[in-house]
Amino acid sequence: YHSFILSFFLLALTLRHCGALQSPIPPVALITGATGRTGQLVSDLLLERGFHLRIFCRDEAKARELFESKNSEYSKKDGGDVENCVIEYVPGDLKSMADVKTAFETSSSSLPLTHLVFLAGGEGADYKGVNYHGVTTMAKQAVQTPSIRQIVLVSTAWATRPYSIASLLFNT
Repeated sequence: YHSFILSFFLLALTLRHCGALQSPIPPVALITGATGRTGQLVSDLLLERGFHLRIFCRDEAKARELFESKNSEYSKKDGGDVENCVIEYVPGDLKSMADVKTAFETSSSSLPLTHLVFLAGGEGADYKGVNYHGVTTMAKQAVQTPSIRQIVLVSTAWATRPYSIASLLFNT
């Protein structure tokens, strides 16, 4: 079931931006929740489709442990060496607007963001902090970032809590 949902999600993302994937400048997705189960699957599929990733994470060491071998593998496929990173890490807290702004900033060595993929917290997550404040701060910053072409929000809370803050925020 999860693979069907992920395949559908990525097919929609790829078809919507198939021209971008042929461009010499690859699409770049800012992704939250990449170190979770669903986040790792989504990240792998995005990398396979030619995306560069900017991983917004609370624990950079954990993110590097999970993704550094993929970074080396895909950097080489992308025609470069390990210095030509396809994965960047941005440590921060979703409840901090300053951290979120930092995640959206493009340094001289990075490409501009084209996509925001927000994987909201599942079981045990700080519901208000992640599913409300996190979505709100990311959405506010995304609409102020002209290079963002698409925002994708995946939340198990919406499926299990139709009355959720996130559902009310986006379905009104």
